[in-house]
Amino acid sequence: MECFWRITTLSDLVHKQVQKSYVDLRSADSVLMTDTVLLGSLAIPCGSGEDGGEQMEPLAPSPGMGRGGAGGKVKEGSLQVSHSAATQLISELNYLRGNHSDVIEAEEEAKNALERAVKNHAQLRVKIEQQRTINDNYQRQIEALQAEKTNLQSNISALEGTCGRCLSKWLLLNSSCYFFSYIESRTVKKNWPDSRADCISRGADLIVIDNQEEQRFVSDSIENMKSGRNVWESGFWIGLTDSETEGTWVWINNVTEVEQRYWMDGEPNNIGQLGEDCGIAVYSPNNPWKTRFDASCHQRERHWICEMTSS
Repeated sequence: MECFWRITTLSDLVHKQVQKSYVDLRSADSVLMTDTVLLGSLAIPCGSGEDGGEQMEPLAPSPGMGRGGAGGKVKEGSLQVSHSAATQLISELNYLRGNHSDVIEAEEEAKNALERAVKNHAQLRVKIEQQRTINDNYQRQIEALQAEKTNLQSNISALEGTCGRCLSKWLLLNSSCYFFSYIESRTVKKNWPDSRADCISRGADLIVIDNQEEQRFVSDSIENMKSGRNVWESGFWIGLTDSETEGTWVWINNVTEVEQRYWMDGEPNNIGQLGEDCGIAVYSPNNPWKTRFDASCHQRERHWICEMTSS
């Protein structure tokens, strides 16, 4: 940009110099014309001299001029002075014409340089826009990487919190470790008795949800663990059953569940000839508290959740 303005300024200066030279040239032409007229009034050609050149014959005196007066005869010195002045003016005129040509040539060079600078400036603007687009893409990539870094650091913190306290693939909440069978296999499903047997073989048992924090933890954890076509097929067996007394729901630690708000609308309903005596937890996008329904303990196969005390 600085180069562009310098060339523009140079072009303006050259243009002004051309205008000045032109004025000087016109002035010199005017002076030369005046002196030429003066010379014409002083002498006229009168034939050839001995040297082959033209001789100048003095003009006749003007009316009223006496023979012996000061203006009666053109002196030879005056003619020589005027001729010398005209010669000097002609030389100056030739010099100005030559200088004028040089200035015009310089002006053309300046104009060409200006045009090149303008062209380069336009190309530079295009490159700047291209670079800005590239920089914007890099910035978006940096932001995405920073978000990924934050997420990874959060996962590291979570893993560090569970390291040494829970087994691999188990999640920690407070003083308990939780195993979601979906994490180990998305396709393996079991009925309620077999699911409980699997938990026991791992040194745990089916989960007992006994507070709101644990209820929310389960709901948030299984949000993206969908293994069926609908919410009913994507549930997880929990340690809740009314197999001993219909309608009386008891956790596997022999604690009776009296809270009704965790059941989905219309549940439990004990549909079917064999009844529905085991509890299933699902993710509910509308209400994180209404996440349970009853199902047949032996006929239905679902994923399951195990719970054990952390070490």
